[in-house]
Amino acid sequence: MTMTVLHTIGPNGGHTLPRGTRPSKPIRWDVSVWLTLPSGEKTIHAMTVPCALMFDLVPAVNERVTELIAEVGDTVIAAGWLAHGRGIPKKKRKK
Repeated sequence: MTMTVLHTIGPNGGHTLPRGTRPSKPIRWDVSVWLTLPSGEKTIHAMTVPCALMFDLVPAVNERVTELIAEVGDTVIAAGWLAHGRGIPKKKRKK
């Protein structure tokens, strides 16, 4: 089970595009957040969400993105994030 979630934040709110199979149990997510400044400079931040379902992931990461935008000074023209989660491999059955 592997899942990737792309979330873009625009002036009218955010848009989430999930790809893959949703996890049935909470898993660890590796998240990459990008912020684009008016000068054209793009800053990238990495973080890990230790244990969450996809529906818990979006509010948790958006809260952190809001904090990052406030640190920059609310001058961000575009923002978004990409999260990748992978469940533990299933045990192989004996034949």
